Amino acid sequence: GLTVPEPSPELHARLAGLLPGAASLGNPIDLIAAAGPEAYRRAIEAMLTSGEFDSFLVLYTPVGLADEDDVRK
Repeated sequence: GLTVPEPSPELHARLAGLLPGAASLGNPIDLIAAAGPEAYRRAIEAMLTSGEFDSFLVLYTPVGLADEDDVRK
């Protein structure tokens, strides 16, 4: 089965300082529709450097609030 771990208190606090207040910081981490390229970059970087996850899946649904090409980068 798939184990979906919750972020540690340290990573949770780090994400809280990087992301919009309405973002969900549990697992799954939900950046909310208003998240732009910088929020995605910060969240991915925080998760990659935490060493807490073996893998993760990034889903982006364009809603017209951010430039899609910038989010892809």
